[in-house]
Amino acid sequence: MTTTDPTSSPASMITAAAPPADGPSSGLAARLGRAVIALAILLTGAVGTAVLVDRLGTGGLDAVEIALVVLYAVLILWIASSFWFCLVGGIWWLNQRRLTGTAAQHVPEPDARAIPATPDGRARTAVLMPVYNEPADRVFAAMQAIYESARAAGGLHLFDFYVLSDSTDPEHWVWEERCWLHVTSELDADGKLFYRRRQDNTGRKPGNIAEFCRRWGGHYDYMAVLDADSVMDGRTLVEMVRRMDADPGTALLQAWPRPVSGRTLFARLQQFSASLVGRLVVAGLGWVSGRGSTYWGHNAIIRVDAFTQCCGLPKLSGKPPLGGDILSHDFVEAALLVRGGWAVRIAPDLGGSYEEAPPNMLESLSRDRRWCQGNMQHLRVLFARRLHWMSRVNLLVGIMSFLSAPLWVVFVTLTIIEASSSDFWERISAVAEVTTQPIGPFGIDMLAVVAQETEVVSLLALAVVLLLGPKLMGVLLVGFDRTLRRSHAGFGRLFAGLVLEVVLSALAAPVMMVMHARFVVEVLAGRAVKWSAQQRDADRVSWGECWRAHRVPTLLGVVLAISTGIYAPTLFWWLSPVVLGLLVSVPLSYMMGQADAGAWLQRRALLTTAEECEKPDVLARCAALVAGTPGLERPGLAQAIADPWLNAVHIAMIPHSDRPSPPNPALKDAFARACRDGLNALSAEDWRLVLADPSATRELHLAGAK
Repeated sequence: MTTTDPTSSPASMITAAAPPADGPSSGLAARLGRAVIALAILLTGAVGTAVLVDRLGTGGLDAVEIALVVLYAVLILWIASSFWFCLVGGIWWLNQRRLTGTAAQHVPEPDARAIPATPDGRARTAVLMPVYNEPADRVFAAMQAIYESARAAGGLHLFDFYVLSDSTDPEHWVWEERCWLHVTSELDADGKLFYRRRQDNTGRKPGNIAEFCRRWGGHYDYMAVLDADSVMDGRTLVEMVRRMDADPGTALLQAWPRPVSGRTLFARLQQFSASLVGRLVVAGLGWVSGRGSTYWGHNAIIRVDAFTQCCGLPKLSGKPPLGGDILSHDFVEAALLVRGGWAVRIAPDLGGSYEEAPPNMLESLSRDRRWCQGNMQHLRVLFARRLHWMSRVNLLVGIMSFLSAPLWVVFVTLTIIEASSSDFWERISAVAEVTTQPIGPFGIDMLAVVAQETEVVSLLALAVVLLLGPKLMGVLLVGFDRTLRRSHAGFGRLFAGLVLEVVLSALAAPVMMVMHARFVVEVLAGRAVKWSAQQRDADRVSWGECWRAHRVPTLLGVVLAISTGIYAPTLFWWLSPVVLGLLVSVPLSYMMGQADAGAWLQRRALLTTAEECEKPDVLARCAALVAGTPGLERPGLAQAIADPWLNAVHIAMIPHSDRPSPPNPALKDAFARACRDGLNALSAEDWRLVLADPSATRELHLAGAK
């Protein structure tokens, strides 16, 4: 029998409540650099706000105008911070190019033999993959690919591998057990690859990790936490262990998970954008944050002792969505580690770290709904005692990533109200007397009265620079680096991809804004999200799904077009990109959710990324395993009863107790029904009861139930 559990070696999780040590200090150069960035962000916001005040300030500001100015100040600071972070990231990559000859990420080639081993030869790092009702073939194919990659890198002795299941669907239990049994046999990984399923999945993913730490954390120095769609090169894992050994003050090292393997247009769009702008954001955030960086929940290595001492997450008081379990646990765990005196770092230079992007806008919005609830919970953590100021900034960034959406909606609404006021039109008429030159995006005379105002042009120019600047920086960085340029199919296709990305992102932005605003309102109104499995591999969406998801934004676009056309015709043309994005949200979502559209662009080398030009070995191996490996197919529930090996493995994995179980009439009825009518007569709830009981599972097998 293969090993299902290692010997327990607990590491107690300590709930973060007591005041800890001060956060990490920074060098003078780093502090000065952060001060310069902060000053640049504030100056950008101040200039934009001053221009708006000057534009609105003739005769003083009324209540609507004051609200507009306040909202604009907040929003311009938000997009300015992204711009300046990307600029810092671009400078960081240029310095990397000077030092290494390229601005591309690299998969390291560490010497695994030089990394100290334990005296008894046991592994020092646990590679963890928590799963929840995920396709088991993809999960175990990824684990097998990572395992083989670590072995090829000469570092297999450094790692043990765990699939930590919180699955509640009985079919997924059996599928996971079947795949674990097959992969363990294929790899000869008995005692190296472990599988555990919790019957009580309290605390969701953080609870899953915490339970691992309590049972087995004492065995390991580090744990490398993955997501169910993660893949990591073995060389990268070895290098992360080496870096953690070299810096005993670091508790967490975060690698950048690059989106890969997308087939739909939506997924490939995200991959391309990440390849251009994501590298700038990650490098900029890593430099600005320094020792107080953040954690994205996966593709990171964590010092187990530090984690167990600092990261026992308490439940927030009150009911969900703002109370209860903290959903966006990763930002909070990073903040607690920094508060405890540890360093949390980002490693933007490390390649070999991958994840999969949502396949369509619907799935992306479903994920965003969960993230929104978790990030809004950070409002209750933001002012916790003794948090490092950089951790507060990171939490605020997460909050604003969703809170900015309703602020934009309110800003647009107030702009329409202001534009429809008589006082506004009096001021516009004064400008109209001095110009009738047809300018503006549609060449319409009416636009001249707005566009000729220097202040309006300045505000528009500032917005364009802040929003498009990072994309242009990314194109220039990639385009002038030979290695990166080749990996994106040349400069011509790179630039064409940029144009396509800008157009499609601009069309998608209004519906994302409206939906994010809706999510925030739902959270603040007390509507909690349910924990559900993600759909990661859908190749298409239907018209009906798109209409049900986007009918509200579409109708809002109709209302916005009619209201501005009647009451603020000048503003109508300037809001036309927003209106157009809302009106086409259904066909846009449908088109971007199709794998055929993604394949059409891929054949023309558009939206190409480095991983498509030359697929990394670990990704190619994972894809090959998913596509054609006997033994990973879905077995069906009946095999847990009929197959002797699978039946024995399943029984071994059910937690046993010396105390006799209390009588369960529902289990008794399900057992009798299976014996009388066959296994096909069992409902999903019947299967859940039977498969959770070792005696029932064994007796049905011995009875030869079919």
